[in-house]
Amino acid sequence: YQRRGMGIGSRQTSVKMSKRRLWQAYTSVLNSHPVLTKAVTASALMTTGDIIAQKGVEKREQLDVARAMRFAVFGFGFAGPVGHYWYRLLDKFLPGSGVKQVVTKMTLDQTTWAFVANGAFFAGMGLMEGKSVGDIESKIRQDYWSTMKANWMLWPAAHLVNFRFIPPEQRILYVNCVQVGWNVYLSLMAAKPVTNSNKPSKPIGNETVQS
Repeated sequence: YQRRGMGIGSRQTSVKMSKRRLWQAYTSVLNSHPVLTKAVTASALMTTGDIIAQKGVEKREQLDVARAMRFAVFGFGFAGPVGHYWYRLLDKFLPGSGVKQVVTKMTLDQTTWAFVANGAFFAGMGLMEGKSVGDIESKIRQDYWSTMKANWMLWPAAHLVNFRFIPPEQRILYVNCVQVGWNVYLSLMAAKPVTNSNKPSKPIGNETVQS
């Protein structure tokens, strides 16, 4: 029993050391290539959220790889790098983690960045799906406001923790870890079909019909 206990303890120590080395490697790359690292991290975790949505919620037998890749592209090209500069901007003009700074940062984030990020998500996904501008507008009219309301149920509290306790260089990692769950919701919203009543009208003669 003593040998077995020693073996288990040795394996646990080895796992802890491996995790520590992995974290050290991540922080090293983060410090040397912050934008690229955050872009890759956002891409991986957004893809993870979509896969969870497809397999865990929608119970798809076959993964829609193209859909997952759209999340990967959006995370790499927008969420990671643009988020990096947004949080840097907040920290530049509102340095510190006092109560006043934290509440102000959270308020600014949720009244500016949240609107931009969610709008960019629907627009970006629509463009990558090859949808027309009219179809994208219909999608936004249908789902944007409900997405914002869901956003405000999660992100204000998450960002109070973010701006109070998370080091600036690790904020995108924290946000993306929280966002795995949020991305499940976004994935379901992106896959939700637009109802006919939300499609733009096309005039024909003196009449107007739904397209």
